[in-house]
Amino acid sequence: MRRTLLLVLTAAFAINASATSITIYAEANNPTCTASNGSIHVDNLTGGTPPYTMAWSTGATTNEITGLGPGDYTLTVTDDVGVTATRSWTLTPAAIDAYSSSQDGHASCVGSTSGEVQVHEYGMNGIPPYTYDPPPDGTDAEGDPVFWYPATPPGTTVSITVTDATGCTGVLSETIWGAQVTGGPNMTASVQGSCTTGNGGAATIVNVFDGNFYSPPSIEVYDDSNGLTVAFTGVNTVNVTGLAPGAYHLQRTWDANYMAYSCDGNPYDRINFVIPDLGPDCGKVSGKAFIDSDHDCTQDVGELGVPYSVLEIQPGPQYAITGDDGHYAFDIVNGSYTIAQTTTTLVQLCPVNTPVPFTMATNPIVIDFADSLNIPLDLRAYLNSGFMRPGFDGTYSGLVRNFGSQVSGPVTVTMTLDAELLYLGASPTPSDVTGNIITWDLPPFTSFASLNITVNVQVPVTTPLNTALSTALEVLSPLPEVELLNNTSTKISYVVGSYDPNEKTARTSTGYSATQYFIDQDEWIDYTIRFQNTGTDTAFTVTITDTLATELDMARFEQGVSSHPFAVKFKSGRVVEWTFENILLPDSGTNEAASHGLVSFRIRPMQPLTAGTAIINTANIFFDFNDPVITEPSVLTAEVSTGVQVQGAQQNLWLMPNPTSGSLEVRVSDNNATGLLQVVSVDGRVVMERRMEGPRTVLDVAQLSRGLYTLNWHAVNGTVTTQRFVRE
Repeated sequence: MRRTLLLVLTAAFAINASATSITIYAEANNPTCTASNGSIHVDNLTGGTPPYTMAWSTGATTNEITGLGPGDYTLTVTDDVGVTATRSWTLTPAAIDAYSSSQDGHASCVGSTSGEVQVHEYGMNGIPPYTYDPPPDGTDAEGDPVFWYPATPPGTTVSITVTDATGCTGVLSETIWGAQVTGGPNMTASVQGSCTTGNGGAATIVNVFDGNFYSPPSIEVYDDSNGLTVAFTGVNTVNVTGLAPGAYHLQRTWDANYMAYSCDGNPYDRINFVIPDLGPDCGKVSGKAFIDSDHDCTQDVGELGVPYSVLEIQPGPQYAITGDDGHYAFDIVNGSYTIAQTTTTLVQLCPVNTPVPFTMATNPIVIDFADSLNIPLDLRAYLNSGFMRPGFDGTYSGLVRNFGSQVSGPVTVTMTLDAELLYLGASPTPSDVTGNIITWDLPPFTSFASLNITVNVQVPVTTPLNTALSTALEVLSPLPEVELLNNTSTKISYVVGSYDPNEKTARTSTGYSATQYFIDQDEWIDYTIRFQNTGTDTAFTVTITDTLATELDMARFEQGVSSHPFAVKFKSGRVVEWTFENILLPDSGTNEAASHGLVSFRIRPMQPLTAGTAIINTANIFFDFNDPVITEPSVLTAEVSTGVQVQGAQQNLWLMPNPTSGSLEVRVSDNNATGLLQVVSVDGRVVMERRMEGPRTVLDVAQLSRGLYTLNWHAVNGTVTTQRFVRE
């Protein structure tokens, strides 16, 4: 009985399995008009019990039938146990699918109301030859038709009827675009002059084209006199250097698929610009600054250039700046001058004289600066951050560099994130991540060797607005250094809600005020320019220009940290220009966290600075296909600090223990105290900042270097109370 029961159950299961329904997955393609070129293809069968047999209403037994005309078609599928499934299709005539390439619908020339449409026949699904209504006005190099639309302004939609050899028709509708290389209001060009017989001119053209290309076009720059050409592919910001004075034009590159029609004898999609002639009595001074480790006045392999070093030319003054590799170039009218490096840590080995005299008399002059350093080893850390918002990702950008002449020992870089933040990742890959402490173990740094660091974090959604986030970046090596205080950089970021993603902010060296520069206490101004791509597509190039106020000393410009690789140069009119070429900055809708960027610099005001002077600066941020974004002005007013009551060490502020090696307890006498705590190093830098509410808080000063510090308590009533402590 038991064996019989088992057999019955087995049979029952087999019957249930065979009764499973069959599902047919297939793809049908309609025929073109009266042609028999339709098809039905079975992609997959599910259910039932394989193997399957197929029976089409045409008599075919394969998984695909082709050569079909308009009509009804049925497929019956039978599995191995006799279960069947049926599916039917009705094929109807499909019109010709005419389409165009990226050039279609283009206006014929800048400022013209005549348009052009080009049809590529290889994309049609009809049977050639084709006829058109209206007839084409010509053909391109491959024989594809081109249609002209005189007096048809951009934005107009035109229609072309296509008929194939069988009488099948289709309609192509296309909108006439405006000329893509516009030279219009979205395009910004800045040029630098050249000597009459020189080639020191340069041009930067931003937002070269507007509209929507199928792919970014190739661009060529021509010298109108001798046909000199420089080609650029897929860029919307064009930087051209080495230009002689004269007229130039930028135009789209023509190819075999793009008819080079003309407008008044000139190809369309064209921008004209002129490199000013500084006169025949003019020449170029250029060269490089490098660390001459063996003191032979020659740059050998492994001897790095001095990056972002400001050079002052007198009389003037006029300024040039070295690039990341230490090279510089400057065109100047004939005369007698001196040129000098303004970086105070450099010791000039060659030429012997400083400043270096030179006489410009048309012929190019090369002046190289072979340098040593007046400090043996000095590792420095720089840290900045983007915006921090509850529930969003944020980014820290760091830089460590050896500003000394001595090769460091093995380098350890440590970033200590605020305890409120969640670590997401970093570049380069850290050697260790333990909690909120990220560590990189690196080989020794030679003179001016550097490393850029990016760390991504998340701000928990529960983080209150205005929360102060304190993150520190520290660089150390086992060898003694001339200065340890600059080995640590602390960034205080406040959690924000709604904000303008493109901004320029200023912070003075004391950090006492966001609106005032205290003449008798402040030394530097640190500017940060933040930007975000809030468009709908990737930004290929970002260019930032900043016209420095006359109250700022260009000779004391120091390049700071940035979020992405860049090139910087000084231009006429006190303009500093940063170019982030091929930045590929994603839009905020695609990748919000990666859509941000920043660049920073430090500068001193001109002296003497009188009370009441307003230092006003704005930045212009250019993204591909957009008008410049102009930041809100950053305004600092020069004042003397006597208007702020600064109390000395008082018994209403207690620090315990003092000295300390780790935690520092801060107490004030007012139980309802609210204000700002700042820890200031002996060189005047704010190395820690924390908002305090209530009579007591504890600061973690373990990450600070050993030494003497001042703690400033800024109360809401404007008084400042100070106490000193020792980090042992």
